[in-house]
Amino acid sequence: MGMNASNKIATFFKYFVLILVGIIMIYPLLWMISATFKDNSEIFAGIGLWIKNPTLDGYRNALNNFGGSINILQAMLNTYSYVLPKVICTVVSACVAAYGFGRFDFPGRKLLFNIMLATLFLPQVVLNVPQYLLYNKFGWLDSPFYLAIWVHCAFATETYFVYQLIQFMRNVPRDLDEAAACINQVRARAYAVDASQTDAYPAVKAESQEQMRKAVRIERRMEFAMENTRLQDLMRWKLAAKALNGYNYIMLQPTELLNNVVNKGLWFWGMTPQIDEDGLADFSALFNAGYCTTGTKRTFTDREYLWPIPTHDMELNPNLTNNPGY
Repeated sequence: MGMNASNKIATFFKYFVLILVGIIMIYPLLWMISATFKDNSEIFAGIGLWIKNPTLDGYRNALNNFGGSINILQAMLNTYSYVLPKVICTVVSACVAAYGFGRFDFPGRKLLFNIMLATLFLPQVVLNVPQYLLYNKFGWLDSPFYLAIWVHCAFATETYFVYQLIQFMRNVPRDLDEAAACINQVRARAYAVDASQTDAYPAVKAESQEQMRKAVRIERRMEFAMENTRLQDLMRWKLAAKALNGYNYIMLQPTELLNNVVNKGLWFWGMTPQIDEDGLADFSALFNAGYCTTGTKRTFTDREYLWPIPTHDMELNPNLTNNPGY
């Protein structure tokens, strides 16, 4: 039996076991759903999913106070009245507190973090009496908005969630934040302001790896444009073929430039070129609008990413082959 056949058999049994276990785990849920459309006699008759005599009596009885004094709709409304604000307050406050502990280094951070961890070991029964006395003093015990149940969650009192988020924050690389800070220092220097004055210059915010990669490439494009290092930078990103294969876009002849751009108040460029995901400018829209024209056509082949190996070296080592394209 070949290796491919063995791999296929192993893959088959792996997926077979996973599917079987999945069916076993989901079957009780499917049975519970099907049981809602059965009467009591059919429910206790077996564990099959098939419904012989479908009925909606279960739902009617549930909405009819369960046959007693319980109003299920009112019960659900009461539950959501405190669950929703509690979840929202917990998520917001826990994220804010965790971000502060995980991303900033401030005086007393370790002490406050240890105090927060110590509260994890406090059983709820120890807090019941103090909380009752405090909420009674605030007049929250009979609040129609259930203030005693959820207001404290707005102050990051769910320590376990804060702790888990702190661990997550600590594992998030700070490279993006550091890269954004470096770009902002360069831009702030160009605008002769302090880097902290983010409203005084086009500051960069680290939102995602793709967004920061684009920001870095745009910044390097501007920095290296007049330093004779732009070509090497494009080759480093392996974007030279994309950037250089095509026509050079140049200014119009003086008469056309005067009529199409200057007299229309569009000097220096007729419009701002679009910047793609690789930080490269696309001047085709300007060309189509008649704001610029094309010059010579450039060509950059893939072999130009690498230097050729000297013939002398290959003669010394016959096993050495040249780079592709040479």
